[in-house]
Amino acid sequence: MRKENISTDVGDALTQQATALGAGERLTAVAALVRNGARLSDVGTDHALIPIMLTKCGTVRHSVASDIAQGPISRARAAIAAHGLTGMIDTELTPGLCGIERHTPDDIVIAGMGGLTIIGILSESEYQKNDDVHLILQPMQHAPQLRIWLGENGYETEREVIAREDDKIYQIMSVRYTGVCSSPDAVSAKLGAYNIEHRHGFPHLFAALCDRYLAILSARITGLRTRGDDTSADEKEYNDIMKLRRM
Repeated sequence: MRKENISTDVGDALTQQATALGAGERLTAVAALVRNGARLSDVGTDHALIPIMLTKCGTVRHSVASDIAQGPISRARAAIAAHGLTGMIDTELTPGLCGIERHTPDDIVIAGMGGLTIIGILSESEYQKNDDVHLILQPMQHAPQLRIWLGENGYETEREVIAREDDKIYQIMSVRYTGVCSSPDAVSAKLGAYNIEHRHGFPHLFAALCDRYLAILSARITGLRTRGDDTSADEKEYNDIMKLRRM
Protein backbone atom coordinates (compact mmCIF):
# COMPACT_ATOMS: atom_id res chain seq x y z
CA MET A 1 0.00 0.00 0.00
CA ARG A 2 1.46 3.38 -0.97
CA LYS A 3 1.65 5.53 2.14
CA GLU A 4 0.84 8.77 0.33
CA ASN A 5 -2.51 7.34 -0.78
CA ILE A 6 -4.03 7.20 2.68
CA SER A 7 -4.03 9.87 5.40
CA THR A 8 -3.99 7.56 8.42
CA ASP A 9 -1.71 4.99 10.03
CA VAL A 10 -2.45 1.45 8.83
CA GLY A 11 -1.01 -1.47 10.80
CA ASP A 12 1.06 -4.13 9.07
CA ALA A 13 -1.42 -6.90 9.94
CA LEU A 14 -4.33 -4.94 8.47
CA THR A 15 -2.33 -4.11 5.36
CA GLN A 16 -1.47 -7.77 4.86
CA GLN A 17 -5.07 -8.90 5.29
CA ALA A 18 -6.33 -6.18 2.96
CA THR A 19 -3.83 -7.25 0.30
CA ALA A 20 -4.73 -10.92 0.70
CA LEU A 21 -8.45 -10.16 0.37
CA GLY A 22 -8.01 -7.76 -2.53
CA ALA A 23 -9.47 -4.88 -0.53
CA GLY A 24 -8.57 -1.48 -1.93
CA GLU A 25 -7.32 1.56 -0.08
CA ARG A 26 -10.84 2.88 0.51
CA LEU A 27 -11.98 -0.13 2.54
CA THR A 28 -8.59 -0.44 4.23
CA ALA A 29 -8.81 3.17 5.39
CA VAL A 30 -12.33 2.56 6.70
CA ALA A 31 -11.22 -0.58 8.57
CA ALA A 32 -8.26 1.26 10.11
CA LEU A 33 -10.64 3.54 12.02
CA VAL A 34 -12.40 0.67 13.82
CA ARG A 35 -11.25 0.56 17.45
CA ASN A 36 -9.38 -2.36 18.96
CA GLY A 37 -11.69 -4.67 20.87
CA ALA A 38 -14.83 -3.25 19.26
CA ARG A 39 -18.04 -5.08 18.50
CA LEU A 40 -18.48 -4.15 14.86
CA SER A 41 -21.54 -3.62 12.68
CA ASP A 42 -20.82 -3.33 8.95
CA VAL A 43 -23.96 -1.80 7.45
CA GLY A 44 -24.49 -2.27 3.73
CA THR A 45 -21.86 -4.98 3.53
CA ASP A 46 -20.64 -6.69 0.38
CA HIS A 47 -18.56 -9.86 0.76
CA ALA A 48 -18.04 -8.87 4.44
CA LEU A 49 -14.51 -7.72 3.61
CA ILE A 50 -14.19 -5.31 6.53
CA PRO A 51 -15.38 -7.78 9.21
CA ILE A 52 -13.24 -10.53 7.71
CA MET A 53 -10.01 -8.53 7.63
CA LEU A 54 -10.55 -7.13 11.14
CA THR A 55 -11.48 -10.54 12.58
CA LYS A 56 -8.37 -12.07 11.04
CA CYS A 57 -6.28 -9.26 12.53
CA GLY A 58 -7.82 -9.85 15.95
CA THR A 59 -8.99 -6.23 16.10
CA VAL A 60 -12.67 -6.89 16.83
CA ARG A 61 -14.40 -9.06 19.44
CA HIS A 62 -17.42 -9.75 17.27
CA SER A 63 -18.87 -8.57 13.96
CA VAL A 64 -22.20 -8.48 12.19
CA ALA A 65 -22.44 -7.83 8.45
CA SER A 66 -25.84 -6.48 7.40
CA ASP A 67 -27.58 -5.42 4.21
CA ILE A 68 -31.07 -4.67 2.96
CA ALA A 69 -30.73 -7.13 0.03
CA GLN A 70 -30.29 -10.89 -0.02
CA GLY A 71 -27.55 -10.87 -2.67
CA PRO A 72 -24.89 -9.10 -0.56
CA ILE A 73 -25.84 -11.22 2.47
CA SER A 74 -25.40 -14.44 0.47
CA ARG A 75 -22.01 -13.24 -0.78
CA ALA A 76 -21.03 -12.25 2.74
CA ARG A 77 -21.98 -15.66 4.15
CA ALA A 78 -20.02 -17.44 1.44
CA ALA A 79 -16.94 -15.30 2.06
CA ILE A 80 -17.20 -15.76 5.83
CA ALA A 81 -17.41 -19.54 5.41
CA ALA A 82 -14.54 -19.60 2.93
CA HIS A 83 -12.30 -17.93 5.51
CA GLY A 84 -13.36 -20.27 8.31
CA LEU A 85 -15.05 -17.52 10.30
CA THR A 86 -18.59 -18.88 10.56
CA GLY A 87 -19.77 -18.25 14.12
CA MET A 88 -17.39 -15.33 14.54
CA ILE A 89 -19.16 -13.03 12.08
CA ASP A 90 -22.97 -12.89 12.01
CA THR A 91 -25.07 -11.72 9.09
CA GLU A 92 -28.32 -9.77 9.23
CA LEU A 93 -30.81 -9.15 6.42
CA THR A 94 -32.20 -5.79 7.52
CA PRO A 95 -32.53 -2.17 6.35
CA GLY A 96 -30.05 0.24 7.89
CA LEU A 97 -29.64 -0.11 11.64
CA CYS A 98 -32.99 -1.80 12.18
CA GLY A 99 -32.50 -4.69 14.61
CA ILE A 100 -28.77 -4.10 14.93
CA GLU A 101 -29.14 -3.27 18.62
CA ARG A 102 -29.45 -6.96 19.51
CA HIS A 103 -25.81 -7.34 18.44
CA THR A 104 -24.82 -4.37 20.68
CA PRO A 105 -22.17 -2.95 18.34
CA ASP A 106 -20.04 -0.09 19.60
CA ASP A 107 -18.37 0.61 16.24
CA ILE A 108 -20.67 0.99 13.22
CA VAL A 109 -19.36 1.22 9.65
CA ILE A 110 -21.61 2.72 6.97
CA ALA A 111 -19.52 2.86 3.81
CA GLY A 112 -19.85 2.77 0.06
CA MET A 113 -23.20 4.52 -0.26
CA GLY A 114 -24.36 8.06 -0.86
CA GLY A 115 -24.28 10.67 1.86
CA LEU A 116 -28.03 11.19 1.59
CA THR A 117 -28.60 7.47 2.11
CA ILE A 118 -26.37 7.58 5.20
CA ILE A 119 -28.43 10.50 6.50
CA GLY A 120 -31.59 8.45 5.99
CA ILE A 121 -30.15 5.49 7.89
CA LEU A 122 -29.07 7.62 10.85
CA SER A 123 -32.36 9.57 10.85
CA GLU A 124 -34.33 6.36 11.32
CA SER A 125 -32.32 5.06 14.28
CA GLU A 126 -31.76 6.08 17.89
CA TYR A 127 -29.26 3.35 18.76
CA GLN A 128 -26.19 5.33 17.71
CA LYS A 129 -27.14 8.33 19.89
CA ASN A 130 -24.82 7.12 22.60
CA ASP A 131 -21.43 8.52 23.53
CA ASP A 132 -19.97 5.00 23.53
CA VAL A 133 -20.98 4.30 19.92
CA HIS A 134 -18.47 5.18 17.23
CA LEU A 135 -19.55 5.75 13.61
CA ILE A 136 -17.24 5.36 10.63
CA LEU A 137 -18.93 6.95 7.63
CA GLN A 138 -17.69 6.88 4.04
CA PRO A 139 -20.02 8.64 1.60
CA MET A 140 -19.59 8.08 -2.12
CA GLN A 141 -21.37 11.35 -2.91
CA HIS A 142 -22.84 14.32 -1.01
CA ALA A 143 -20.15 14.51 1.66
CA PRO A 144 -20.88 18.24 2.28
CA GLN A 145 -24.59 17.56 2.88
CA LEU A 146 -23.67 14.73 5.26
CA ARG A 147 -21.29 16.95 7.25
CA ILE A 148 -23.92 19.68 7.54
CA TRP A 149 -26.56 17.19 8.70
CA LEU A 150 -24.19 15.64 11.23
CA GLY A 151 -23.33 19.01 12.73
CA GLU A 152 -26.92 20.21 12.85
CA ASN A 153 -28.07 16.97 14.49
CA GLY A 154 -25.59 16.80 17.34
CA TYR A 155 -22.79 14.65 15.92
CA GLU A 156 -19.12 15.50 16.37
CA THR A 157 -16.56 14.52 13.77
CA GLU A 158 -13.46 13.50 15.73
CA ARG A 159 -11.24 12.51 12.84
CA GLU A 160 -11.23 12.28 9.08
CA VAL A 161 -9.25 10.27 6.57
CA ILE A 162 -8.68 10.86 2.88
CA ALA A 163 -7.97 7.84 0.68
CA ARG A 164 -7.13 7.67 -3.01
CA GLU A 165 -8.00 4.61 -5.10
CA ASP A 166 -8.07 4.37 -8.90
CA ASP A 167 -7.61 8.15 -9.13
CA LYS A 168 -10.72 8.73 -7.03
CA ILE A 169 -10.70 10.61 -3.73
CA TYR A 170 -12.71 9.26 -0.78
CA GLN A 171 -13.51 11.00 2.49
CA ILE A 172 -13.99 8.92 5.65
CA MET A 173 -15.36 10.38 8.88
CA SER A 174 -15.00 9.13 12.44
CA VAL A 175 -18.09 10.43 14.27
CA ARG A 176 -19.89 10.19 17.59
CA TYR A 177 -23.10 11.65 18.95
CA THR A 178 -22.76 14.39 21.58
CA GLY A 179 -26.07 16.23 21.27
CA VAL A 180 -24.19 19.49 20.71
CA CYS A 181 -25.28 21.04 17.42
CA SER A 182 -23.07 23.04 15.08
CA SER A 183 -23.18 24.47 11.57
CA PRO A 184 -20.04 24.09 9.41
CA ASP A 185 -19.29 26.84 6.92
CA ALA A 186 -19.41 26.05 3.22
CA VAL A 187 -15.69 25.32 2.86
CA SER A 188 -15.54 23.14 6.00
CA ALA A 189 -18.59 21.23 4.76
CA LYS A 190 -16.77 20.42 1.53
CA LEU A 191 -13.26 19.73 2.82
CA GLY A 192 -13.84 18.78 6.47
CA ALA A 193 -12.63 20.87 9.40
CA TYR A 194 -10.29 18.07 10.53
CA ASN A 195 -8.74 17.82 7.07
CA ILE A 196 -8.23 21.58 6.91
CA GLU A 197 -6.55 21.66 10.33
CA HIS A 198 -4.29 18.67 9.61
CA ARG A 199 -3.70 19.29 5.89
CA HIS A 200 0.09 19.58 6.29
CA GLY A 201 0.21 15.93 7.34
CA PHE A 202 -1.11 14.73 3.97
CA PRO A 203 -0.53 17.63 1.54
CA HIS A 204 -0.90 15.70 -1.72
CA LEU A 205 -4.20 14.12 -0.72
CA PHE A 206 -5.51 17.43 0.60
CA ALA A 207 -4.52 19.15 -2.64
CA ALA A 208 -6.35 16.45 -4.62
CA LEU A 209 -9.45 16.97 -2.48
CA CYS A 210 -9.26 20.73 -3.05
CA ASP A 211 -8.87 20.21 -6.80
CA ARG A 212 -12.02 18.11 -6.84
CA TYR A 213 -14.13 20.90 -5.38
CA LEU A 214 -12.36 23.65 -7.33
CA ALA A 215 -13.40 21.87 -10.54
CA ILE A 216 -17.00 21.57 -9.32
CA LEU A 217 -17.13 25.23 -8.31
CA SER A 218 -15.51 26.36 -11.55
CA ALA A 219 -18.15 24.56 -13.61
CA ARG A 220 -20.90 25.99 -11.42
CA ILE A 221 -19.56 29.54 -11.73
CA THR A 222 -19.39 29.19 -15.52
CA GLY A 223 -23.02 28.02 -15.61
CA LEU A 224 -24.19 30.86 -13.37
CA ARG A 225 -22.40 33.44 -15.49
CA THR A 226 -23.94 32.03 -18.65
CA ARG A 227 -27.40 32.55 -17.12
CA GLY A 228 -26.48 35.98 -15.80
CA ASP A 229 -26.86 34.87 -12.16
CA ASP A 230 -24.87 36.07 -9.16
CA THR A 231 -21.59 34.19 -8.66
CA SER A 232 -20.19 36.05 -5.64
CA ALA A 233 -20.80 33.30 -3.04
CA ASP A 234 -19.33 30.58 -5.27
CA GLU A 235 -16.36 32.74 -6.20
CA LYS A 236 -15.64 33.33 -2.50
CA GLU A 237 -15.70 29.58 -1.84
CA TYR A 238 -13.44 29.00 -4.81
CA ASN A 239 -10.93 31.59 -3.64
CA ASP A 240 -11.00 30.31 -0.04
CA ILE A 241 -10.32 26.74 -1.18
CA MET A 242 -7.58 27.92 -3.53
CA LYS A 243 -5.86 29.73 -0.63
CA LEU A 244 -5.95 26.57 1.47
CA ARG A 245 -4.56 24.55 -1.41
CA ARG A 246 -1.62 26.92 -1.85
CA MET A 247 -0.70 27.04 1.84
